[in-house]
Amino acid sequence: GPRLILQTGGADGAIAHTRDHRLTAPAFRVEVADTIGAGDTFNAGILDALHRAEALARLDRLDEPTLTAALTHAARAAAVTVSRPGADPPWAHELT
Repeated sequence: GPRLILQTGGADGAIAHTRDHRLTAPAFRVEVADTIGAGDTFNAGILDALHRAEALARLDRLDEPTLTAALTHAARAAAVTVSRPGADPPWAHELT
């Protein structure tokens, strides 16, 4: 079965499910200009964070701090995207 299931809920934040965890990340409050690209940016943010944590190869053994940090990073990236018109995801330097 799946090792990681992600749910996004816009202003309600995001949820990650693994065999061992159900973790949430709140949405970042921004003035929404356009929602196009939010989901794609969220997914890219998750992959970016898990890659940087060298965790992509161990999705079945994700620990809570790594997964929480990845969810938060993805939510932050999506917030930047929706705050701009068009599908305009953030650059890496905008997320640090």
